[in-house]
Order: sequence, then structure tokens, then C-alpha cells
Amino acid sequence: MSSTVERLEEVTQRACSVLQRSAANLLPPSASPDQHQGEVPSLVQQITALDDDALSRLMSDAARGRAEFDTIITVAAGVAAKRSERSQGQAGLAQRNGHRSAVGFVQSITGSSRGEAARQVRLGGAMGEADAAEQLLLMAPDGPTSRSDDSPTGDDSGADAGTGREGGDAPKPPKASAALPWNHPVTSAVGAGVIAPASGDAIVRGLGGPSPTCDSETLRAAAVEMLDEARTMHVDELFRTARRLRDEIDPAGVEERWQRRYDNRSWIMRRNNEGQLTAYVVFDDDSGVFATQVLDVALSPRRGGPRFISAEERAQADKLLDDPRTNEQLAFDTMLEVLRCGAECDESTTFRTHRPAVRVLVTRDDESPSGIADGIGHLEGSDDAIPLGVVEARLCDAGSQALIVDSCGNPLDLGREQRLFSAKQRTALRARDGGCFWPECESPAWACEAHHNNTWSKDHGRTDVADGVLLCKFHHLLLHNKGWKIERDTSPGGTRYLLIPPASVDPERVPIELRSKSAAWLHHRRRTLRRCMTASGRTAAPPPAALVART
Repeated sequence: MSSTVERLEEVTQRACSVLQRSAANLLPPSASPDQHQGEVPSLVQQITALDDDALSRLMSDAARGRAEFDTIITVAAGVAAKRSERSQGQAGLAQRNGHRSAVGFVQSITGSSRGEAARQVRLGGAMGEADAAEQLLLMAPDGPTSRSDDSPTGDDSGADAGTGREGGDAPKPPKASAALPWNHPVTSAVGAGVIAPASGDAIVRGLGGPSPTCDSETLRAAAVEMLDEARTMHVDELFRTARRLRDEIDPAGVEERWQRRYDNRSWIMRRNNEGQLTAYVVFDDDSGVFATQVLDVALSPRRGGPRFISAEERAQADKLLDDPRTNEQLAFDTMLEVLRCGAECDESTTFRTHRPAVRVLVTRDDESPSGIADGIGHLEGSDDAIPLGVVEARLCDAGSQALIVDSCGNPLDLGREQRLFSAKQRTALRARDGGCFWPECESPAWACEAHHNNTWSKDHGRTDVADGVLLCKFHHLLLHNKGWKIERDTSPGGTRYLLIPPASVDPERVPIELRSKSAAWLHHRRRTLRRCMTASGRTAAPPPAALVART
């Protein structure tokens, strides 16, 4: 495997070559080198002169180079944190340079935000711990051991972050029982340049640390699983996926987190220096989803919401678009109107299309004592899982609606009787897709439109859930106007939805697999696949399951 220096040299050489060729092309060909000595086009001119392919390659190489330098800074930050430990007092590296902690010291050198410096110190410290443990294992007479250190790793990134030997200290005697930290697969991947430090930090933060209900070995296996995802996801999506995985392997932790957030809910009202009343609100998981949906639905036209609406709804949407109030003022007036109207408000006056409601999605499991797989549910439109007790309380309060799906998680087809998707079909799409199906788009499900994979008129497409996906307004128009296409692949391995780029974007038109944004649906699919693995390693077709939407 290539070293950090070799990888840096490779990407730097390629990036420099691209810029040098661009600069040479900008100079008059008839001029001699002596005439233009010292005359170098600006960086903006050099990059502007590149064609699309060269521009993409340059950005990719620059990003890889930045990731390599980020790794160096991260490891150095961990070492700096070790040399700034409180036990060193004012002789520590950070305090000698006028900083209270290693975070401040790193920030002053790199010029980054405090949050970025904290990430570098936190991950650098973890890499130092893993490397020190690995060296001890290699020195141990009986070789490496599989035992794990179950001590939790905090997420604070203060001056105590980071470990390793201090300069001049004698090595500690080897211990055969020394253990590799649970996050060792991640830190090793960062050090080897397999993933960027930001991706490694997202995995570690998303999975959390060992707890009484989730030991190190379980987390280590989850970390290895997340490394495969790291190659295809950006940092935000990687963090959300890691959190979902932690919820699946630690249902008891879901209950503890839900209760903690519920206990922290608050509504504080105070007056500012001018005497104006202000409010500071901390939402629990349930109420946070509800409040977000209230504003998204009420302000949908301002936020690029669905366009396929009735003439009356379109008139209301146009009126809202022409409203002179800012989005912040509209949000305030909407929430105040909801408070005034209460639970009996007429949704047509405020929300136009449907009343906001919080849906709880669970996977039914008849073999489980509770009838619910893994004892957790998921809030639609949120990455947060909720504990079994909350699900059962919602069932008592509002009842349930069973959504029967096939072995691949697709709701049953409903035919071609109507042009637009019905309310029940849209509910199924929202449960399955969890938001805009376009890669990396974070538009929530309630702000999306239902797209026919096979067009209604040209392809005689059916208005079936299996042939529809959710897309936000922007990506829906992009798909129809720029030659993109979504196809449904029903190969034996399971139904997949593939985004086919136009030739202008990718001459090879390589399909891009689309991923659901629904935490509940992803949980259902992973659980189904795991249960259906045969002894030969092949995936058998599972029986129909049920995803139950509780409102």
C-alpha cells in the first residue's frame, strides 16, 4: 500500500501538470519563452480555460490532496493534544503558546473553525490511541489478542484528547492483554488514505462509543460495515447512516436517548435588551418532526414544494409567493396561527393540501414478543429511532395502518385507473423513499412530488407505487428536461431503482443506484437481507413483510 508521501506526490503532480498545460495554452504560441518569462496567467484564468473533463479531474485530485493533508493535520493535532495534557500544566504545548487547550492551538495554526479543529483533535487522539495499542500488541510475547477495551470514548474534544508516548519516555512493558480500540478499523482506514478524516470522524461520531448495552466487539463489526459505505457517501449521509446502524444494534440506547431528549424539551420566553419578548425552544424528537412539517407544508411554494396541485391550491400558492413577508415572518405567523386555532383548525386555511401529522414506521415481526422488529420504530422524515414504549403509546392513541410490501420492500401495485398517485399511494411512497430519491438530496418526503418512472402518456406507465418515486421539484424538472431517466431493475437480487444519466453528463451512461432516505425502510431491508442469507452465502427471496405506519 502506498504511503502518504507517495499519494501526495501522485495527486500533486497530476494537478500541477493540468495547470501547467492550461497556462501554456493561454500564452501566444508565437512568443518565445524569454518574452513571457514571469508572465503567468492567473489561477482563475488557468482553471477557466479547462474543459469539463479536465476541470472534474483537477477538482478530484485537489480533493484527494486536501484529504491527505487533512490526515497529516489530524494526526499532528492528536500529537499536539497529547503534548498539551493538563498534567503538563503551563509547560504543555498549547499553554506555552498562549492557548487554553489543544483545540485553540490547532485552530490558531490552521485557521480553521473551532468545530473543525475539535474534529481534528478528537480523531487524531483516537488514531494515536489505536496506534499505541497496535504497537503494544505487536510487541507482546503472545501476539495480538481479540479482547476489546469496553471503556467508552467521550465525544468532547478538549485538551485531554489524544494519547501516545511522550518524547523521551521509556516504552511501557508489553502487555499481551492490550486491546485495540473498537474504532481501530476506522482510524486505520484514515491513516492508510482509504477514507478521508472527515468520513472517519463521521463514522466514529455516528456509531458513538461502547456502553453497557453495546459492547466494543459489536461496534467494531459495525465500523467495518460502515467502511464499505464510506466510498459512496458524502460526510453528512455517512454520519446519518452510522447513527441509523447504531440504533439498530442498540435498541436500549434508543430508549435512553429518546428519554433524554424528551426530558430536555423546553420553551423559554424572555425579553431582550429592547424589552421585546423572545422565545428559545428545544424540541424532543416527536415534536421536532411535527414542527418542521408544519412549516414545510405551510411554506411549500416558497421552498420548492409540489407543483401538481388543483387550480384552487395553485391560486393559494401564487398568493403565498407574492406575499411581501419574509420566510421568517411567515414561519412566525404560521406557528402563531396554529397556536390560535389549536387542534380543530381547518387545514385548508393554513396547510392547503393536508394536515401535518407525525407518522411512526415500524417493521412487523410476528416472532417478536412485541410484534415489532428489534423493538424500535422510526419517525417519518427523521433519522431518529424511537423506543418500543413510545410506539405502543402512539398505537393506543391513534391506531395503525398496515402497509403490506413484497420481499423487496415495494408496496403492492394499484393499477392504472387514475393519472395522479392517490393519497394512500403517496403515503406508501413517503414511507418507502423517505424524501427525494435523487442522490444526496435532503428534501423531506412531504415536500416532494411523485414521479412516474414510465411516463403516463409516452410509455403508457401505470400509476403504481413500484413504478413511482419521490422527487423534489428541482430534481423532478431536471430529470424531465435534461434527459435523465429512472429505471426499475427487478433482477433476482431484489428490486433496485437506477438513475441513468444523459450522455452529456456520462457518455457511458453508467447507472447510479438510488438509495432510500427512510430510516425505517433501510432498517427493514437490512433486517430482511440478514435473515435471508443462506448457508451458501446467497440471498433467498424472503416472504412478504409489513411496514406499519402509525399516525
